[in-house]
Amino acid sequence: MATTLRLKRLAISAFLLVHIAAVVLWNLPACELRRRLDFWTPYYILPLGLGQVWDMFAPEPMKPTMELEAVVDDNQGISHTFSFLHMIDVPPWERFLHVRDSKLTAGMLHPSMRQHRMMLARHVVRSLDLADSDYPLLLEFRYQVRAPAPVGAPADAAPPPPTVHVLARYRFEDPREAQPW
Repeated sequence: MATTLRLKRLAISAFLLVHIAAVVLWNLPACELRRRLDFWTPYYILPLGLGQVWDMFAPEPMKPTMELEAVVDDNQGISHTFSFLHMIDVPPWERFLHVRDSKLTAGMLHPSMRQHRMMLARHVVRSLDLADSDYPLLLEFRYQVRAPAPVGAPADAAPPPPTVHVLARYRFEDPREAQPW
């Protein structure tokens, strides 16, 4: 009985140590320590949705709104669009359930999210459920940036047109490349 209790405590302690180390490493500013030790944290932090994008918070949060989509072109030239959730499409009383979706869009922009973008590209390809004969595929992440209305603009004024940017491109030669790991 005592040995079982010790093993449980040891397992809990090991989990807490790994978890705290991952969170601390993830939240360190870009530095040599993070560069050397941060090779494993995206595989733990990102699937759990624990990553933070500090640009979303005060004292100077991002002001434009962004929408993210993935456009996948198959080998026959057919385009398939995968749109991520837009908070404007969610009723106000449900938005708290989707706060991670806005974090995803904002987080994809950060240069350190290269591995996250690749994992998300694989997810998009799997979600589209394309046939093996549709490969190779070209996937392009695009985001639209909409600047906020100028201060003092009438509420019914037309919003400024969005600017479309290409965030990343990926090529999938066959379905095995879209597997999670």
